[in-house]
Amino acid sequence: MEQLKKQNAELQLSANSSKQDASSQSNEVNRLTIENTALRKELRDALRDKEQYERMSKEREQEKKGLQTELNTAKKQIQDLQSSQKADTDGVRTLLAQEQKTRMTLENKLDLLNQRLNGHYTAEELAAAFHNTIDSFNTQMNSDNQSFSYIINSMDVDLKAQIVKNQAQQVEFLTDPSNTSDNAFSSLKITIRAVPK
Repeated sequence: MEQLKKQNAELQLSANSSKQDASSQSNEVNRLTIENTALRKELRDALRDKEQYERMSKEREQEKKGLQTELNTAKKQIQDLQSSQKADTDGVRTLLAQEQKTRMTLENKLDLLNQRLNGHYTAEELAAAFHNTIDSFNTQMNSDNQSFSYIINSMDVDLKAQIVKNQAQQVEFLTDPSNTSDNAFSSLKITIRAVPK
């Protein structure tokens, strides 16, 4: 009987120990379950954060590509603008050179015209010049000889000039001072006749 009591006591001790072990194991299981739940939550949060990070990375990559495209477009526009400005500048320079050449041509024509106008005579001035020449000739010729007087019997004038009208509608004779050829010079043919005094 003592033996049975002793075995019963050992069994009770063993049962109590098993209960304690079961309780301890249950506690450990509960603790592990809580840790597992926490780890799963952390894993879900990490996965969610990873997805957000990947999504933000894609968005930033798209924004970067968009900004790069805008930058390339801006660079091309700047290059086009610079090319256009250079073309405009070259065009202005070419136009300015043409205008300066035209101005020089007009100034040369104006100088030539002024030279021609400075050498022009009105019909009255030309007639007066011939009249003075004849009077001077008659005075000189008549003072040297007491028996005869000399007069101009005839005079032919070959005048090399352009006949034009001025603003007052008067006749003028324009000569070209730049033309020094023989064909440009006027000629006078005078016939002198002696007249007894």
